[in-house]
Amino acid sequence: MGISEQVHALALEAYDRMIGLGLAEISVDGCITKAPSGGEKAGRSPVDRGKQG
Repeated sequence: MGISEQVHALALEAYDRMIGLGLAEISVDGCITKAPSGGEKAGRSPVDRGKQG
């Protein structure tokens, strides 16, 4: 069993203990990228409207 399968099983067990729902099918997705030239990959947050402190 690989690490992703172990994380999946642990997530299902923890969720079932906390919420009490038996979820046989659940999906987890993620993405890790390197930014070109050492800058931020995504840029500024779209919810940041330039508000000052």
